[in-house]
Amino acid sequence: MENLIKPLSSDSPMWDMWLSMYHLATITVADELGLFKEIHVNEISIDQLAKKLNIDKRGIEALCNVLISLGFIKKEDELLKLTPVAETYLIPSQPFYWGNMLEQLKKRNEHVSLISVLKDNSYLLSFDKKSFSKMWEGGEISPEAAEAFTHCMHATIFAPAVSAVKSNVFKDTKNLLDMGGGSGCFSIAYTKEYPGNKATVFELPVVCHVTQKYLDKFEIKQEISLFAGNFFKDAWPRKHDGILFSQIFHDWPPELCQELAKLAYEALEPGGKVFIHEMLLDQDKSSPLTTACFDLLMYINHRSQQFNQKDLTNLLLNAGFKNPTLTKTFGYYSVLSAIK
Repeated sequence: MENLIKPLSSDSPMWDMWLSMYHLATITVADELGLFKEIHVNEISIDQLAKKLNIDKRGIEALCNVLISLGFIKKEDELLKLTPVAETYLIPSQPFYWGNMLEQLKKRNEHVSLISVLKDNSYLLSFDKKSFSKMWEGGEISPEAAEAFTHCMHATIFAPAVSAVKSNVFKDTKNLLDMGGGSGCFSIAYTKEYPGNKATVFELPVVCHVTQKYLDKFEIKQEISLFAGNFFKDAWPRKHDGILFSQIFHDWPPELCQELAKLAYEALEPGGKVFIHEMLLDQDKSSPLTTACFDLLMYINHRSQQFNQKDLTNLLLNAGFKNPTLTKTFGYYSVLSAIK
């Protein structure tokens, strides 16, 4: 079975390019909401600003974190303040206000979708007018939606998956349970790196059909098995010494992630490890800029979030895990592992 080669360059420029679409939209949406004007009038907290604008706190927080990273606002002692550039160009009463230009830019799709989600408390990521979050939780995703989403995720996560496996974080794991594994890219990389090891991809039945196509493409025979089910509703398979969540926690609110961590603890063999593969925010949650934009995207897609290391560490410790260890693996990605 031929091994996979680690990518020759980081994928960070690809993520920077894609998520930069929200740089401009955060400015125009903040202008339309009157966010800069509210902060200009009075230094204000996230809670207070959310109430003033009648917008969900989580949405305002995600929006402000991008604006902080872009350099238009800053936070001091939990209060938001404008930077000189915002004071000069983003306040309607100022002579150098960019208002006329911003009005033209509000016609862009990113602005329209972001302002709609913030005001209507809706979800952006959908297929045939059905939210992916709702379909995943209910296990009722259509074959067309499953195939389209899985192909997109494989394109963005295969390079980080191969690189994470090459970082040796899985070297002591012999039997990996890949939760919501999609195309199976992590399991494919893992079993090719460690011949003789086994992996199981736990996915919705309709997704398993797509996964099998990828296993066939990479000539996987007996090394990877498929377990069809809904991990919110069905019993998890046992006898694994490793459980992986790659880009799973960022799809769900913290309380559901805590439940998943507890279920992983119960399902693992003693001495086994849990692995969380995600883009992590820094402690302040407003950097790196691309990850802050990804955090905003998770909010508008699923009402969820990207985490920082402290948040994920606490989730694992609360579930009973010990010795959480962070490994930077590739580009913006890290793996946080802990032991049962």
